Order: sequence, then structure tokens, then C-alpha cells
Amino acid sequence: MAREPVSALQLNLPLRLRWSSIRSLPSRIIIFFFDLVYQLVQLFIILLFKPPTPKSQQQPSVEPFGRIAVIGAGLTGVSTAAHCIAHNFDVTLYDSRTPSIFICPFTAHPRARPNRKRIRRWDLVPCKLHFGTADQLPYIPFLSRRLLARRLSEARRDPGRWVFLLSLSAERTTSGDWEWTLIDTVLLSEEIRRIWEEYKLDVRTKLKTEVVKVERVPGTGPVSKEDKSKESDKPLPRSQWLVYTSGSDQPDGPFDAVVCTIGTCGDPIRVHFDGTEEFERARGRVVHSSELDQLGTEGSDEQHNEEGKSESSGEGPDTSSTDVLTEAQPEQGISYADKVKASTESLDEDTDGGKGKDSEGPKPLNIKGKTVAIVGSGASGVEAAEWAVEKGAGKVLLLARDDKWIIPRNVVFDTILAMQPFGREMPLSFVVESFLRKFHYGGLAPAVAPQNKGLFAGTPVVNDVILDYIREGKMDYIRCSTERLTSKGVVCKYHGSDKEVEFDANIVILATGFKRPSTDFLPKDLFPPEYDRPNLYLQTFSAEDWSVLLTNAAYMNALGTVGHFHIGIYTRILLTFLLDKDARPAADDMKLWVDVLRFIKRGAPGGALGFFTYAELTIWFLAFHLFRPSRLRWIFFIMQGWGVTHEDAGRFKVE
Repeated sequence: MAREPVSALQLNLPLRLRWSSIRSLPSRIIIFFFDLVYQLVQLFIILLFKPPTPKSQQQPSVEPFGRIAVIGAGLTGVSTAAHCIAHNFDVTLYDSRTPSIFICPFTAHPRARPNRKRIRRWDLVPCKLHFGTADQLPYIPFLSRRLLARRLSEARRDPGRWVFLLSLSAERTTSGDWEWTLIDTVLLSEEIRRIWEEYKLDVRTKLKTEVVKVERVPGTGPVSKEDKSKESDKPLPRSQWLVYTSGSDQPDGPFDAVVCTIGTCGDPIRVHFDGTEEFERARGRVVHSSELDQLGTEGSDEQHNEEGKSESSGEGPDTSSTDVLTEAQPEQGISYADKVKASTESLDEDTDGGKGKDSEGPKPLNIKGKTVAIVGSGASGVEAAEWAVEKGAGKVLLLARDDKWIIPRNVVFDTILAMQPFGREMPLSFVVESFLRKFHYGGLAPAVAPQNKGLFAGTPVVNDVILDYIREGKMDYIRCSTERLTSKGVVCKYHGSDKEVEFDANIVILATGFKRPSTDFLPKDLFPPEYDRPNLYLQTFSAEDWSVLLTNAAYMNALGTVGHFHIGIYTRILLTFLLDKDARPAADDMKLWVDVLRFIKRGAPGGALGFFTYAELTIWFLAFHLFRPSRLRWIFFIMQGWGVTHEDAGRFKVE
């Protein structure tokens, strides 16, 4: 058989690619060795700190030390439950989601979680203990964007199919160069599922099960001071708990402790502006920033419809995780009270019981060449602005009623910031702020950087490109309060002026944050008025009862990582309380801890517990042991996770 002639183009293409590979060889070698060292360090951490996995389905249930209820099966919930199993505590994991949404978060309903792209606000490079277990998330710096996009596209076409990206080795793009990428939610969800299965949590998880009430077992828990005086020689009994779920008359339990891991990001806050209906009738669309992943943006509307129909809707997953990664409440600034009517639409109302318009998939959104106005300048607003520019918007207007600090996505710089031990503004904080203004903001500092708000007063936005987009004229940053919508666009008032200005816009994106998930299913007496979230013992334990833990559910603002080793430490502190009655704090002691911290941080702009740094959190953990010497024998268990396994069933028991 005769061979076909080879054209010059076919000959030159491999040569060009090869020459490109040769030119980039030094940098590729450096990156390769960096990645190799990173993976070796990662392996060492896993071998040193990974909690033991159960050898059989029944291992934690043969002689468990106790039973724990974990409410919320997101990143934090799965990590918490895995720690309990590893240390011979049986668990029941509750989540109101369907199995398909639990497995594939990108198929979830847009109103229940932030965008897929922003996993969290901090750089993902240092998340070596991201799930609270030492079995860390593998970081793949060489995964190509094209490969990731292809895998996500495959998963959207077949949501029931699991796409394993973690098993992929480094691949090159068509240009022959390596590309860096942030880990996508699909990677995180795969890692969550792997831990979920490895620690035998699949048989202990109740999906599509909403917890409606948690109450004490009668005769357990703290008693009144009068009863205590009558029985002074009798130790106070610890609490045990019953969990009531929807659709069941009989409670589950009793449980020795309850861990609430519902996160801080609930339903979107939808601000209804006057004139919204007029704007939508005339020319535009009004969408929430959480919906952007569900809306098509490229090509024709017909193409978007095909993609939109492939996405499933339903109740979205908890992002306790993710973190902690979106606004847990509306941005602070100029009040909307006299200007707009705030109305948050519930999932049930929007979906009309699954029979409304959402059942047909979201209407596609085409922003190419159009003007996009974004209401809100927090992390959601900055992310939406970046998204709009990347999708080809003609002009992007970021309407900021309150300036947020924007810091670079640099692992060294961000770690240094999180190492500030005081958790508040200090006399020398201006040094860091001046550094950011000069070297990060540059000439944009007067127009974009906060003027009267310190860096250590709230969670900053981590972004590398948004300032470049402003410099290049692709977007405008406008300090103003949004008044209303018109048929042409958005009417605003510049800060410090009563004059109204109208900006033309085709699309309005509401980056107004999310409501905090409710904890109404917990007893009200757990959270007295002055000791409600975030004013809790160690920022997570109820100040009235140490057997109720709210991991990543009381968080408001911080400089640090929402999903890091503190998940495991908090869990092991709870387990220590159960195993050692001498280590347990009294309610008065827990309230005293909160009061002392309030005194130390009085006058702090972010509040005593409303803002903290990761270094401050570490100091809390160390003081927790040092101020109660009886806890020192547990320090290696609590801080490193060493000891207390199923092999110690004869030595320990819940007292």
C-alpha cells in the first residue's frame, strides 16, 4: 500500500512544538522538581498525621466510645465524621440533599451555593490539610485548563457519571506549555467522596433527610442552680441528644454530642430594586451572582438552551466549606432601608414545588459585547466582574457601596497576613496597608483601595486580575449606592453626593451575598443573647453546653483558611470532652472565656470573635491546654491526632 505524501505543514508542526518544548525545558525542570518536593512533603504529612481508616464496615460500631450526630454532609461535615470514625466513635451524618447533588455539586441548584470557580478566597496551594484530616487534597499544578474543561463538559452531559480528575498525571496544552489552574469544585467533591467512602461514611449517611429539631434526652444535661445546690455531691450529668427528622415521628439517638456543619452560606440575598420589572421588560436581565455557572454565555441562545437542559436542578449542597468562601451576610455600607425593598426568595417559592420555570433549566445569558452592571464589591462582586470580562462583556461596571481590600493570590504574602497574632487592627497595620497600596494597587489606590477601613477588620478579597482589568479599561470601579433600575440601566448616587447618575446597562448581576443558614433546629437555650454566633466558646462550642459544636457554622470574617486543620482539632477537642470529664469546661468557664476575649479585643473594628486570624486561632488552641493542666496529656491527640483508636476500646469510654 502506497504511503500518502506528507505536506510541509505536517513536517513543520512537530518541529515547532519540539523547539517550543526545548526552549521551555529549564522552567519545566524547575517546576517539575518543585512539584516533586511538594508531593514528597505531602506524602510525609499523610504518613505522619493521617487518621487510621476502618478495616471493616462494622469497626467503629463493635465497641464505639460513643455516638455523634453530624448535621451537614459538606466538606466540613464529612471531615468531622471521618475523624470520629478514625477515633472509634460511631456517627450518623445527615444531609437534606439528594445523592446526585451530594456527589456532583456542579449540578446543584444555583441558589444554594456560590459559583463553581471560587472554591475559597485563599490560595489553594497551602491547603495540605484541607479536609481536617491529614489525608490531604492532592494538588495538581500541571493540570491543563483545556483538559479540565473537557472533563467538566463530560460530567455535565452525564451528571450521574463520576469524572476522576485526581488520577490524571500532568498533561500539556496544545502549545506545549504547562498551565497552572485552581482546583475546581469537581476535584474537591471527588476528594470529599473518596474520604466519605474510605472512612465507611456511606453506610452512615442519611441523605434527603432534613433535621427539624434537636432536643436533649429527658433527665440529661445541665441542671438549674437550685437543683445543683440540692445535690451538691452529685456530678452534673452530661447531655445526650435526640435528632428529629422530617417524615419521621420517631427520633434518632440518643447521641452523645451534636456537630452542626451547615456552613455560613445559605439562600442568596436578593435585593429587589424599584424599576426591576421595567428594566427586564425593556432590555435586560437581572440575575444573582450564584447563578452564573448555570447560565450559558457563549454562542447562540439555542446552543445555550441545549447546555442548560443538561444541568439538573434541585436543592444545592452545603458549602461550609467553601468556603467559607462567599459573603455570609450583606455587605456593610450605605443602608438600603430607605431606598429598596430587600426580599430573599426561598427555594420552594422559586421552584414552585419543582413544577415552575426552573424545572426547564435556567434561561441562557449572552453577555458578549454587552454592558454588565454588578451591584456589590465583595468577593462575589469581584468574581462576577472577572467572569463577565472573561466571557466577552463589552463593558463591566462594578458598583461598590463599600470598598473591600483586594490582596494578591500569593501563598507567601497571604500566609504572612494570616500569621498576625492579634486578630485586630494594630498601630503598625498601616505598614502592610501602605505596602498593598503602593505595590498592588499602584495608581488605583485612591480610587479603589479602602480609605477608612483597616485590612484586619474584615475578610479581604483575593484576586490577581481585577485591578489589571480596571487599568486596561475593561471595567469601571464606581463608588456609589444603587438607587433603582430604569428601562435604560441603573440609577446610582456617588458617595458624598445627592446627585443621581444613570448608567446604561444590559445586564444587572446582584452580588449581594447570602443569608446565614438557620440553626433554629437547635434548642434556643444553647445560645443566650450575648453568647450567640459568633460569640461562642473557642468560636465554635455553645457556651451553655460543650456537647454542641458548630464547626465553620459560626464564622463571619477572618484571615485564614476555612477548611484547614482546625476542623480536626475542634472535633478531637469534642472527643476529649466526652472521654475525660476533668477536661470539660463548665458553662460559666466558657462564658468567661468569651468575656475575657471581648475585654482583650475591645474596640476592635471586626469585633472580638467576628474577625480573627489563623495565628490567633492557633493561640486559642495552645491556651486551651496550658490554662487547664489536666488537658496537657491530650495535647498530642488534639493537635496531631495521635492515639485513641479502636484498639483502645478497653482503656477509654465516654464518662
